[in-house]
Amino acid sequence: MIKARYLAAFLVLVFVSVLVVFAPARIVPRFIELPAALGYSGIEGSFWRATFTNVHWRSRAVGDVSFSLDPLTAILGSLQAQIELDSNDQKASGLVIMSDVVLLEDFEIESQMRTKLGILPITGLVKISGARLAWDRQGQCTLAQASLTTNIPAVLLADFDKNLTETAADFTCDGGQLSFAFEQDFAAGTLLGTGRFIAVDTVNLELVLRFAGETVIPDAAIVFMRRLGFEQKQDGWYNDVVLQL
Repeated sequence: MIKARYLAAFLVLVFVSVLVVFAPARIVPRFIELPAALGYSGIEGSFWRATFTNVHWRSRAVGDVSFSLDPLTAILGSLQAQIELDSNDQKASGLVIMSDVVLLEDFEIESQMRTKLGILPITGLVKISGARLAWDRQGQCTLAQASLTTNIPAVLLADFDKNLTETAADFTCDGGQLSFAFEQDFAAGTLLGTGRFIAVDTVNLELVLRFAGETVIPDAAIVFMRRLGFEQKQDGWYNDVVLQL
């Protein structure tokens, strides 16, 4: 016959397991510290499979964000979750692993980015696929295996070359910051860019626009570049700007 204390312990274990498995999603913020800039209308689902509805990052609408936690990894002292975002402007997914480092595996995103360069609004498509990124507990970038493609340089250079489509940029960890660089040739010269993430949603972008030979730049194009924030120097046109994504 099973002793009473063993039976009681078993029943308590079953009870706690049921509570954990069927715990409502609304208790998630009690266990996971969310960034202050993250806002949402509600949480649906369970603790292990939750959806944050009508998510906003700062003042920007993001959409609905879903995640699925792996119970086994949580028990073993780490946290592993599949994250998915789906809205009209952007789609993203990836596996987040939190232990001694924060690791983002198989990260993919397709986003219609809207920002400003100089005084002009800029809209373009950004795509990242198969990315592997990691940060340590101090927020220093330790791993960057990723590249992105975007049509934003094609938008910027449309007055000089209408045949451009996409530009590829490679990510690196530079001085603990997630960074990227690209070089785009066009009919009249080259556009070089370097970006550093100084926050999750903020990039310090440095652009250099150089024209080949004695190419005559139309006055209208010069006015356009200055409105974008470019300044002419001896070896090219420079722009250093902080972009809020």
